[in-house]
Amino acid sequence: MKNFDDEDIRRVLEESDGEDSLFNVYDHEEIVEDDDVDIDEREEETVEAIAREVQHDGEMGHDEPTRQNLLFDVNTDLYTIFRKIVDDDVLKLMVQQTNLYAARLLQELAKPHSRKKRWSDVDESEMLKFLGVILLMGIIPFPTIESYWKKDVIYYHPLLHNIKMSYNRFTLILKCWHFCDNEASGRENDRLYKISPLLDLIIDNSRSIYTPGDTIVVDESMVHFRGRLIFRQFIPSKSHKYGIKIYKLCTVDGFTWGYQKYSGQSEQLFGLDTTGTIVVKLAEGLLDEGRCMVTDNYYTSVPLAEFLLSRNTDICGTLNKKRRGIPKDVTNAALQVGEIAVKQKKNENITVLKWKDKRDVCILSTCHVKGLSMTTARTPKLKPDMILTYNKAKKGIDIADQLSSYNMPVRKTLIWYKKSCNGFAGHSSDKLYDNFQ
Repeated sequence: MKNFDDEDIRRVLEESDGEDSLFNVYDHEEIVEDDDVDIDEREEETVEAIAREVQHDGEMGHDEPTRQNLLFDVNTDLYTIFRKIVDDDVLKLMVQQTNLYAARLLQELAKPHSRKKRWSDVDESEMLKFLGVILLMGIIPFPTIESYWKKDVIYYHPLLHNIKMSYNRFTLILKCWHFCDNEASGRENDRLYKISPLLDLIIDNSRSIYTPGDTIVVDESMVHFRGRLIFRQFIPSKSHKYGIKIYKLCTVDGFTWGYQKYSGQSEQLFGLDTTGTIVVKLAEGLLDEGRCMVTDNYYTSVPLAEFLLSRNTDICGTLNKKRRGIPKDVTNAALQVGEIAVKQKKNENITVLKWKDKRDVCILSTCHVKGLSMTTARTPKLKPDMILTYNKAKKGIDIADQLSSYNMPVRKTLIWYKKSCNGFAGHSSDKLYDNFQ
């Protein structure tokens, strides 16, 4: 029997890095507009209706990643990247809180032959081994956890049968796996206290290895969960309709730079609504440097655009016509296919544009005017530059979700914070490595 050491962890991670794991990128969601409603008017310049033949007349936004900075290069092995994300501080947190939670469980009454009676404290080496087994379960999907320790030829895997971790030990650590002190003070007002210490460490480590380029994207993803949870969400447009919503800030090439979990406890900055506050908090550390933020109609608003302009940051995003401050003569303009109506706010570089394609599309930008360009598709089509920039950038979220879906070590459980941690563990391994290829 041999130990499940660093070399074994490296073998586990590299098993998912073959050509067979490469698939086509998901199509990004269609931009959708809601029904017309009454909205406030603000002082802008005259509306123009512009037909298809109008030529390019403006900036294309921020296309080139001029400020990207990678800590690693293409020759960096996967285990090095994984250990930069799941570093010693992450392991120490898991070890400390798991042993603390196990000690409290032992104080409870248990059956004479309960597994809890056989508990011994876990150390960092064993915790790393435990995480390696979890990652392997994402690479090799079996119907049950027990299946991984079976000697049947269908389930047999030499790595799991050569490590010094039995099925009973693995399930015992899994039962006691914890990331916070349940009895610590100050947790009454934090619904995410179970996962917050771990999440903060992983976010800080992720940000330390990569500096995004000129364009960044904000959207939300779902961690599938059907259990009872006060902040569980239902979003019909997502592949996992029920689950825990995570706001993500990604680069155009799919690197997830920041997370924020939805907890149902809203917080607002002065002058912004809840969604605008989410965007600003996700982008802290990237503002005041001339970047362009791409958002969908859930986040985009005139107050957010004004705030970002005050922080030397542009925005380009689809627009919900229910938002306040949108010019009604633009949203109500009757257009033929291929025409646009556009208006720019006086003394501010905030442009609102409506374009007629198969449906009406409203979009706001602070880094474009009324220019149109031909697409590079098989059948070229003239589209507003705002739309082209938006469609190109929004693929970053889809790439991040796609990479996170491969070999995800998430199993059915009613304990939401363990499921969330499994998701972050999977994302912190070979999914990040793909971004450096």
